[in-house]
Amino acid sequence: MIAIDLDTGFRYGAFDTAATYYVTPYAGIQAEFIDEGKQPQGIKNVNKIFDIDAIAKYSFSDLYYLFAKGGITSSYFSYNGSGNEYSNNTGFTGGNIGVGVGYELTDTWSVQAQVVASNYQQSDKTAYETFEYASIGLQYEFDK
Repeated sequence: MIAIDLDTGFRYGAFDTAATYYVTPYAGIQAEFIDEGKQPQGIKNVNKIFDIDAIAKYSFSDLYYLFAKGGITSSYFSYNGSGNEYSNNTGFTGGNIGVGVGYELTDTWSVQAQVVASNYQQSDKTAYETFEYASIGLQYEFDK
């Protein structure tokens, strides 16, 4: 089964989109693109993050499910900078973990919410940084 997610983040201007291939009804591989949106102070982020994750899904009933995921985070595919006179054109790389919950509206459509935490190291800094991201959105499942 293949699923496509379109989500909006809880920061202004943030969104994410993902494609998931389920090897079984309970396990799959996900590619996710995240645009961070604006920082709480209104400063525009220009970080674009790309994640490759393993995902596990557990259904409680025909309607509710939980999922957990984890994998690699990278911004090497885009410009990276916070908009506050700091920029790092070489990007960052690291790992991420996330959890979420979903509710199936129909056989193919569901609404879901997720929280993802990324821990990464920018190429020009020695310290690791953490970025938390939350979103809510729709998922469409093909071939169900």
